[in-house]
Amino acid sequence: MPLPPPSPLVPKHGSPIYYQGPDLRQGALPAVLFFALSAHATLFEDPFNQLVLHLSQQDIRVFSWDLPFHGQGLDPHEGIRQWAHEFVHHPEFIYDFLDICQHNIDYLEEQDLINTKSLGVAGLSRGGFIAAHLAARDSRLRTILGFAPLTQPHPLEELKHIGTDSFDQISLTAIVDGLIHTRLRFYIGNHDTRVGTTACFHFINTLTVAAFNQGIRSPAVELIIYPSIGYKGHGTPPSIFQDGAEWIKRQIIT
Repeated sequence: MPLPPPSPLVPKHGSPIYYQGPDLRQGALPAVLFFALSAHATLFEDPFNQLVLHLSQQDIRVFSWDLPFHGQGLDPHEGIRQWAHEFVHHPEFIYDFLDICQHNIDYLEEQDLINTKSLGVAGLSRGGFIAAHLAARDSRLRTILGFAPLTQPHPLEELKHIGTDSFDQISLTAIVDGLIHTRLRFYIGNHDTRVGTTACFHFINTLTVAAFNQGIRSPAVELIIYPSIGYKGHGTPPSIFQDGAEWIKRQIIT
């Protein structure tokens, strides 16, 4: 039988933090913050944890905490429906969650569990959306990895009846100035109709142009497109998780 997950860390002002990887008693080590669904699903359930398995074998810690309206035992489909409702009525919920994230990073740093010079952030689907927003806000995160990332809300079928202009302020294209000096790699299927391949390319292009206009001749911004698999072309094959793991390891371990 698999070992039960370790008990979460509980910071005073953040939210419970789960982890996989080397023993915490070893002190600060390279680490990745990874978001997909609930922390438990992200770190311990296939296929979401495939990145985690690759990284933890390389002596890299992976930390995660629940995305908004997600948690162990909760329906993730209901969670994204709640996201859709909040996008329309209270889009600031994203910023409230980012405050929690920064409290958690502060805690991990204070407890000497992460080396902020060897720290990356990664996300799958809606988790990729959070990863980019967090990196744009927190200068300790200079390396971003996304799998089938949500880049703007409007492709979601839960929001088809809502005008797209209302989402401009929280789309990733609105935060490119905060991402210009990061290293970013996104992977997406060539016909992802869940989060939108075209929307993802538009964000990548917007970020690249913004960086170039700031004098960066060769922006460290990458988009890798692979043949779509799974429901609505939104799946991520094992080979892509492995490739992403190898890439982020190279970025955070120098």
